[in-house]
Amino acid sequence: MPRPPRDDADARAFQEAMAGARQLAGPRRLPVTHAPKPGAAPRRSGTVVAPSPASAHVAARLTVEEAGELWSARADGIDRRFTRKLSAGKIEIEARIDLHGRTRGQSEQALEQFIAAARASGHRCLLVIHGRGLHSGTEGPALRETVRVALVEGAHAAHVLACVTAPAPLGGAGATLVWLRR
Repeated sequence: MPRPPRDDADARAFQEAMAGARQLAGPRRLPVTHAPKPGAAPRRSGTVVAPSPASAHVAARLTVEEAGELWSARADGIDRRFTRKLSAGKIEIEARIDLHGRTRGQSEQALEQFIAAARASGHRCLLVIHGRGLHSGTEGPALRETVRVALVEGAHAAHVLACVTAPAPLGGAGATLVWLRR
């Protein structure tokens, strides 16, 4: 498509408006987070956008993607390449917790305490072992779903930048890798 003819008046107006402007220091790209529109329904076709409870200064939204037993969630501004790197186990795990043998309530409480302790210690990459739910009976994988909901919608969801199904050597569908905000 051909460009419209250049209007010198527009160019002068732009130059006047930009007079005195200076380039900001720091990274050139910053993640942009958007608060969900009031009353907006989550998207259900393959990708679910789940608003997380906002803390006093952090509003987070996680985009959740599922494929069978595998799932991932990432905050706005986090590239899929990063979640692929995380799910390949290419980031060093700094803390881990094993939730086997706990009830849903115990798991939620333990996970909340674990994330709070990890944040206080400055840990970012966490491994949460919850099992695949093979012995969960007719309800299915109870702890896996509890962990997923807690990470996407729970008390610490605003501090989660990404989470993915762990690679097979780290537990596969029976574990979740979590990447926290600084």
